[in-house]
Amino acid sequence: QSVEKFKTVDKWKRGFLFPLLKKSYNSLNKRGYLALYITDFKDNTYIKDMKNYIKHKVKGLRYQGDLHYFHKENKRTIRTIYVWQKS
Repeated sequence: QSVEKFKTVDKWKRGFLFPLLKKSYNSLNKRGYLALYITDFKDNTYIKDMKNYIKHKVKGLRYQGDLHYFHKENKRTIRTIYVWQKS
């Protein structure tokens, strides 16, 4: 797991999450979609930081919105998938 390699949230974002976003963008075909499932944990702001990073550092990805789902055995927990499209 990536969280075991990086000992702080900031190091995880800079060493794993942000490079993952760049690599994903580079791997996409034109008009391809990037769909990510990520959740905030405790007081950490993964989602806000991820969206800000893409908005300011990954030019060419346009936010399309969210997909929501829940597992059939746990309908109380709604999961969110964030979707961007490469222009």
